[in-house]
Amino acid sequence: MPHRSKAVTVTEADVEQEIVRLFGNPAETGLVIRVHGDDVTHSGRIEAFRELLGSLSLYDFTSQQEVKPPDVDSLTAALAVIGELRLKRRVFERILLTFGKQLVEPLGKILDTTPGGMLLANMTSVRDNLMAWIARLRLTQETQDKLTTDLRGLLSDDYLAELAEHEETVQRPRVAAMAKEILRLIGGVFERAFRNWPQQARTLADSVVRRMSAGMTLRESPTVIRDRIIEALEEYLWIETGTELMGAVQQLLQQPQYHGLLSGGPPELKRSSYRQFAEACWDIISENC
Repeated sequence: MPHRSKAVTVTEADVEQEIVRLFGNPAETGLVIRVHGDDVTHSGRIEAFRELLGSLSLYDFTSQQEVKPPDVDSLTAALAVIGELRLKRRVFERILLTFGKQLVEPLGKILDTTPGGMLLANMTSVRDNLMAWIARLRLTQETQDKLTTDLRGLLSDDYLAELAEHEETVQRPRVAAMAKEILRLIGGVFERAFRNWPQQARTLADSVVRRMSAGMTLRESPTVIRDRIIEALEEYLWIETGTELMGAVQQLLQQPQYHGLLSGGPPELKRSSYRQFAEACWDIISENC
């Protein structure tokens, strides 16, 4: 009878142990391992892992084994994922969450400080507190009476009510409209940056390859590849959108209907936000490759 080799049983614990041996603890490195085969069922994935572990064992792979960086074609295919229509909504949700929060947050604080009918009550409270502080100055009675009388005349109930109504009916709607305009600008600027993404993905892939050394150890390779992709995405998007976006926001604030709503000019667009968004793009890439 022909000799039949004994089937090798591979458990999830075996897979985890081998991954930790080669790449370190995924919980610490953020590594995501996927092995693709023709059979996408659970048993098919286990079989694919069995073949992988057998191959690693055959060639005696260790964590210090040197490997070549991925080629431009492989990186292009990975980067192209974030330009796919099925993921476009997710990408732009991250754009609005990251950059919208930074640029619109000052406006949101204005809208959230005195919700609803609390504005007049808060303004009245400020006036009353001011009067209490005047009493603590220990002025002569005549000076204190004159000061409080003048302030009460200026900050009368009717005047505060007029200011509160103007703020609620005129100023707050302007702030809300400007917030919507800024979000629209963000979407438009990034839409142009991603418009020719399939072609841009290859340019970025070439940039990633140039950022990597010719050889790296097996254990460090996932982290190096991830970091170089994030760096390339961050730099590209910063160059393509940073100046244009801030210029568009500044022009918006100069329009008559929005003049004077924000003190100190437009909020600063930080480079760290681009790093944050690039990391979000990496998450999408690693989950869908």
